[in-house]
Amino acid sequence: MFTKIKYKQGELILEWRDGDDNESVVHAMTSTEDPRPEFHTALQALTAHVLRVCQFPIDYADEMKIIGVALSENDHQGRGVVVTATKKLPGLKAPLVINTPHVTESEGEQPGALRQESIDLIEELIAEAVRFRKGERAQQDMFADQQKAA
Repeated sequence: MFTKIKYKQGELILEWRDGDDNESVVHAMTSTEDPRPEFHTALQALTAHVLRVCQFPIDYADEMKIIGVALSENDHQGRGVVVTATKKLPGLKAPLVINTPHVTESEGEQPGALRQESIDLIEELIAEAVRFRKGERAQQDMFADQQKAA
């Protein structure tokens, strides 16, 4: 299970855990190789989630950039997520950093609940992270030759 997916200033950071709650192995991968364009599309699609959870007006999406997702899962609340975004503000050199509140599937129809449309977006981002981890990049598949030879 991925626990962190972050892309900022040309660096991709992936963190994931294998195993269960009793015994698990944590992995981390950092790369400056560019992921597929679909990765960037999937990451930026979470802007809608940020706007909804933070109750921002739709025009607040202007100059907003999603830079990361922290994921969690447990038996009681199901999946949970915190999305991190930045937003350029007029006249300032540094952007505003926005972290959504941690929302979970178990919150049902509450305003900040993790809804199906957000789950679908997160699953697409996770699929792109898996592709990157397996060697698929923006302009090449690192392991394609090895797979053909096997």
